[in-house]
Amino acid sequence: MRPALVAPALLLVGTLSAVPWLVFSGDGLVRMVSLRRELDAVRSENMRVRRTIASLKEEIRSLKEDPDAIERVARRELGLVRPDEFVFVMPKAGAKTP
Repeated sequence: MRPALVAPALLLVGTLSAVPWLVFSGDGLVRMVSLRRELDAVRSENMRVRRTIASLKEEIRSLKEDPDAIERVARRELGLVRPDEFVFVMPKAGAKTP
């Protein structure tokens, strides 16, 4: 073999052996695919959290500006009633009475 062809031949052999090793090693193509999946999952979770934040911001705005919203929360979560209202507790169907 001629000395002028040795260097390019070695470079070609080195490249042909290094490229598959770099692509299929733990830090190559497999890692890239894994990171893409992880990125997609993080983006999806990020969008879910953004929707939750928007919903909570709307609820805060409603509680600050809408007296009816405050009343709904007071009734639902605290069980409050107005002074002029009566509360009747009905037994559930099929429940034994004492």
